[in-house]
Amino acid sequence: MKTKHLFLTFVLLAATLTAGAQSLKKDMMYTFSNPQAGNATVMLSEQSGMWRIINTDMRLALRMNDQGAVEWGEPNGSDEQQKWHIESKGKGVYVLALAKEPERKVEVKMEPKPEPLRPSAAEVKSKEPIKSGEPTTAQAPWEDETVFAVNKLQSAAYMMPYPSEAAMMADKEHYDKPWTQCKSQSVKCLDGKWKFHFVSSPEQRPDASKVTAQTAQDW
Repeated sequence: MKTKHLFLTFVLLAATLTAGAQSLKKDMMYTFSNPQAGNATVMLSEQSGMWRIINTDMRLALRMNDQGAVEWGEPNGSDEQQKWHIESKGKGVYVLALAKEPERKVEVKMEPKPEPLRPSAAEVKSKEPIKSGEPTTAQAPWEDETVFAVNKLQSAAYMMPYPSEAAMMADKEHYDKPWTQCKSQSVKCLDGKWKFHFVSSPEQRPDASKVTAQTAQDW
């Protein structure tokens, strides 16, 4: 009878601790704050009524060490120090209690992280497809995650242009061994000495349209 009573007490305690976490959603981003663990962006994962808090920047999991302090450690599904019950105290404040030792608690602050504004399905459908290398906003291309190439030619099969079929056949070495240097007059080899100009920030880069052999002398 005593064992049954203890079991029911534990179940009720677990239900109380997890009830406050109903507003939390797994696989959703939250801003996290705690005096010991610091500030971070986290994602929650839930399994069997227990939660794990993953630091998405460091790819580490929140755990309580033997001294009772919270810290970030390597994610480990077998580490009981990373499994929490969560109770809400309101206004983004939560009490985390170790699932295996509910008396060991820590207070943290978590709030949903605002998602970037996304166009509706109708807006996306009404717009022309975004071309590769074309910024989606007015921001600098190196700050736009949709830009992965600038002034890049379209992909094409490997081939070398010749002014005529006779010129191609005359380049017998390259015709028989494509890995050798092509001798076509329509091909310019870029092998040789290059000059580079390093700057401390992108804003200081030279205007490519105004770069000449003369202005690049000091590079």
